[in-house]
Amino acid sequence: MNWQFTSGLLNGWLLTVPLIAVSLVLALLRPSAARRMADMTGYSTRERAATIAASVAPYPFFVATIWTPLVRSWPTLAAGLVLSAIGLAAFVSAIGSFAAAPGSALIERGLYRWSRNPIYVANALVCAGICVATRHLLLAGWLLLLLLPQHLMIRAEERRCAEQFGAPYADYLRRVPRYL
Repeated sequence: MNWQFTSGLLNGWLLTVPLIAVSLVLALLRPSAARRMADMTGYSTRERAATIAASVAPYPFFVATIWTPLVRSWPTLAAGLVLSAIGLAAFVSAIGSFAAAPGSALIERGLYRWSRNPIYVANALVCAGICVATRHLLLAGWLLLLLLPQHLMIRAEERRCAEQFGAPYADYLRRVPRYL
């Protein structure tokens, strides 16, 4: 079957919108969880800079998907769609676990049993799926670049969690990997 892509309609933005929509729904339905995610209390200047950079870095990627067409190869497109769908499902699950937990609790349920940072891993999977579905090297390069400030932000979050949760968090660090 020969599927013709219309200019601008079937672009990478189709895979970006669900991720943004879930984030907006979280902010609207659980504003306390959204505030917890943005809290930088106790961060050093460097940690704040890394967190701000990590928070802003995905937006150029998302904007670029507006003009980035999906590939015409069904196997490649299917692989990108599957990867993106897995990432989106994981994102929804991880956000749900985070939003349901009280701010004073260490989250160890749901995907947090297998990754200390499932929200970030899921976001990266969605973006990797977009890179595959568009086969766009600049998007892939940008994705790799945005992972560095994200890693620095995660280190700051881990330091803060160690201070807040003490020995239970130290045990969690030993049992659960940072990413996968």
